[in-house]
Amino acid sequence: MSGFWKSKDRSNMLKFGPFYYSKDFYELADSHVTGPALKRHFEFNKSMENYNYLMAVRTVTKRNAVALCQRFINAGGPEAVNIGFDVRESVIEEVGNLFPHEGQRARMEQRMMRHALATPAAGQAGAQPFVHKPTVSGDAVKDAFDDATRA
Repeated sequence: MSGFWKSKDRSNMLKFGPFYYSKDFYELADSHVTGPALKRHFEFNKSMENYNYLMAVRTVTKRNAVALCQRFINAGGPEAVNIGFDVRESVIEEVGNLFPHEGQRARMEQRMMRHALATPAAGQAGAQPFVHKPTVSGDAVKDAFDDATRA
């Protein structure tokens, strides 16, 4: 009978009574059993902004990184999380370095206009389709929020 039984690695688990639960926040949040209890814990401790931040940063992308930074990381944000000043400033600086937004829309529109007015190559009906290729990788965006997530 010992051939059919496998011991589980429980090094990353907590034991409550006869049950074992994962130490990983996202595994707890995704579970239909522990997810509601975890959310109630944050509500009870009046720290829903931390729960909302952890759930939002899980899906951070290039599109919503600046909005998440303004909402959760910025000290004056509507749901500012409780992190240290140095961590807050480093995350804001890293996100700011990834997305220098001053005049970006105007520059993009000028590039599109120049591209549309470009003379087509021989044998082509018009200019090649304009494709905007952002230079920021998704991993770089997630790395920018790592310090605040660990704090």
